[in-house]
Amino acid sequence: MSQNQLTLLDIISESDYRQRQSKAIDLFNQSLKNNPETTLALCNFVVGDVLSNHSFSPGFKLHCLNWLIDHHLDRCDESYEQHPEDNGFPEGFYDLIDCQWKFKWIIPTLARDLFLDKKEIEEANETMRYHYENMRFSLSSFYKTLMLQNILTGDHAAAKENFQKWQQTAADEFSDCPACEQSEQVNFYHFIGQYQKAIDAAQPILTGEMTCAEVPHLTYYPVIDSMIRLGKYEEAERLLDEAIDKINVEEDEEFVRLIPLFSQLAYKLGQSQRALDLMNRHGDTIIRYAPNDNMLYLDYLIALYPFDEDAAQHARELAADFDKRNGNSHYQSQIEFMFGSGNLQ
Repeated sequence: MSQNQLTLLDIISESDYRQRQSKAIDLFNQSLKNNPETTLALCNFVVGDVLSNHSFSPGFKLHCLNWLIDHHLDRCDESYEQHPEDNGFPEGFYDLIDCQWKFKWIIPTLARDLFLDKKEIEEANETMRYHYENMRFSLSSFYKTLMLQNILTGDHAAAKENFQKWQQTAADEFSDCPACEQSEQVNFYHFIGQYQKAIDAAQPILTGEMTCAEVPHLTYYPVIDSMIRLGKYEEAERLLDEAIDKINVEEDEEFVRLIPLFSQLAYKLGQSQRALDLMNRHGDTIIRYAPNDNMLYLDYLIALYPFDEDAAQHARELAADFDKRNGNSHYQSQIEFMFGSGNLQ
């Protein structure tokens, strides 16, 4: 086993995610000129499976994805040059397609990274559009991806525009599964304040008719919050019980980012002790993930807001930082709603 492999294994086994990313950046820079195979292995890990994907910042994941796409494009070009008579797909083509699929994972999450400014996010969006148009993919997935990003930046007008474009553009093989597509409709209706529509759209998911690896998990928060905002407290409490049981039973760290949101919901429902218990039980895991996910840290601080004055102060400051970058007051307004007249305390 080579030293480079050992170095990559060291990154993979690093449990401190701040250190994991720091080591990964160092290895990327060191291997870039002299050892492209190590760079390739590292980038594949950074943008790889969903669980490892959560341990790196969105900005670094985008950087690695762009390197991978350029790498596989070069392989395709070389294959064409060396075998012009070959009518099949060139070497690297399927790897390129796989990377272009991963734009859908990474582009929406860029809004979670405060180290990325608005211009950098917009440039990444245009890069995704360029590749999808160049490959003649439907832009349906692109518009949905922008809508999800708009939700995270609190941009109602852009979210509505991209939702309409998503709905009006024909899907193709790059579209997600029906359960995910339905869940994102729920997410959109909740975001724009059409709470009953969000609840109605979630019914095939809540009944188990539509499901996948991430649904109903990701659907619970917008549905329960919609119920709370409509005063359907008993329904919200029953569904929150189901949501927490599902996450606890599976013991899957992939969904750790949902725990602060469930804690916030419990607090809104007047279940202060339950809200605190959730954070005490899962706080260490959340903190392990949070260094490279600024929005997860904000959700964590908001969940602790009523129990810790320092957390409350930091939550207000971080929300203001997000809003300044995004050009609105979305997250500061969310804090005001939660700790103003919109809860049952």
